[in-house]
Order: sequence, then C-alpha cells, then structure tokens
Amino acid sequence: MFNLVILPTEFQQDGEWEFNITAKSNVDESDLRLRLILKNKMTSPIAMTQTVPFEVKAGEKFTLNVRFLLDTIAPGEYTFKLNLIS
Repeated sequence: MFNLVILPTEFQQDGEWEFNITAKSNVDESDLRLRLILKNKMTSPIAMTQTVPFEVKAGEKFTLNVRFLLDTIAPGEYTFKLNLIS
C-alpha cells in the first residue's frame, strides 16, 4: 500500500513544497531514508533532499512528512524521483 497526494500542483518560487507519504510495510526494516531528487526537463538532477532515518514494522502503516525548499529553484517544469534507501 502506497499513497502520495501532492497539492497544490503549482508553487511559489520562494516557497516550500511539503507533502506526506503513507505506506504499509511487508517486512521489518530499520535505518531507512526516503530520497527525493528533483530533475529538469532534460532529466538532469538539480536538487535533492531526504528524510531523517526511520524504521518500519511488518504489517504496519507509516507516514513520512517530506519538505523541500524551493528558494534556489528557477521557475520551470520539473519531475521528481523517489528512492527508498536502506
């Protein structure tokens, strides 16, 4: 189970992008991080952030709060990639 909701879809240049991710783990795991990589239209990475380390328990839901500062990002269209790192 994985749920990601991002609202709004447009952001202010000097603002902050904040969202929650809710998921359910099938295994016990510790020292995980979620990394978010912001990419430009040419798919080149231009910025990155990651969560603090967290742990999950099998069968339990967990929610992560992710914050991404946008004050150094130029106006434009971007994509992002999420990586779960152990």
